[in-house]
Amino acid sequence: YRQALASSQEVASEYCDLLDGRVEDGIIDLGSLFEEEQADEVLRSALPSLQQLPAPRTLNMGGNTGLTPDGWELFSDTILARWTDSLEDLNMMDCDMTAEKLVAVTRGIQKLKQLKTIGFGFNRGLNYQEISLILGSNLVQRVAISV
Repeated sequence: YRQALASSQEVASEYCDLLDGRVEDGIIDLGSLFEEEQADEVLRSALPSLQQLPAPRTLNMGGNTGLTPDGWELFSDTILARWTDSLEDLNMMDCDMTAEKLVAVTRGIQKLKQLKTIGFGFNRGLNYQEISLILGSNLVQRVAISV
């Protein structure tokens, strides 16, 4: 038991170090943190540290090409769900975003009450029309979407 506890504390410490310099004054930069093949596992391991971060106004998720639809859903249900009242700007550029991945994260995006802008540039798998259909007209009418 002690060994397992020490191991989990090491992992948590590793992700605290990983987040050094990525959090400042209302901005959290998780860009390219989840770009490897095991990105879903990295996200799962980093969740305790991520959930302790103060709610940001701006979140950069750009370059996170390794997350699968399951990873995006986990991100949506855990991280976005915690920041529904604060997040204004969301960058999801160059994430190798597909319709399936966007569907997985949409529930979390739709619940972001303060969201003003969302960026999807350099996601070759999606165009504005597809993004609009998936996110829904309510969100599209109140949020500036860049592709």
